[in-house]
Amino acid sequence: MSSQTTDCCDQCGTETTNETAGGRAGPAPDSRWLTERPVLDAGLPADLTTAATEFYGVGPVETLRDFAEASRAVAGGSVEVTDLCHVEGDSPHRAIAGEETYSFRCFYDGVALARLQSEPVELRTESPGGAVVELEVAADGSVAVTPEDAAMSFGIAPAAGTLDDDPSPEAVFEAVCPWVKAFPSREAYEGWAAATAAPTVGLPLAEGTPVAAELVAEE
Repeated sequence: MSSQTTDCCDQCGTETTNETAGGRAGPAPDSRWLTERPVLDAGLPADLTTAATEFYGVGPVETLRDFAEASRAVAGGSVEVTDLCHVEGDSPHRAIAGEETYSFRCFYDGVALARLQSEPVELRTESPGGAVVELEVAADGSVAVTPEDAAMSFGIAPAAGTLDDDPSPEAVFEAVCPWVKAFPSREAYEGWAAATAAPTVGLPLAEGTPVAAELVAEE
């Protein structure tokens, strides 16, 4: 991850919302929702596994743990607060830790921040439909979300291709960040997922924080 505001995740606010290739509808909603626990080891939809495995060039990327480990490897190991995708000025993705307020290009950087802090973190973000979603992570790691049924997604750009031999964190941001979103409900996620060409998976927001812990874990 990077703290540069000029090229860090420039496309985080963009996404493709057309039908899947060939004009066919995507997989049924149930196949897009993680029900296995622990969530880190739950199997991903086949199209997301295929796209992520090709993109990272390692694998197979079959679980969110694999996804996080591959992303961390591109970042060069463990992540620090300065490595997150910060922006100056207003952003729909904001976090408060102590007396410090952070603005991010991508929603999930705020969740990662919560795993890098020893104090409580309050995160506010907006769903693709404009609904406000809030997440509070206590110092002991416990999580509270508003609305209670809030959901989130992980995904990767359609036709993301493969990282080159000298991959950059920015390349990962451009391929992944636009499809890591928060939603007020599972239904809101499923409606969004059905309208995007990107392979994604959804899960309860409160249960998505272990992925952030894996992203920032020390080697």
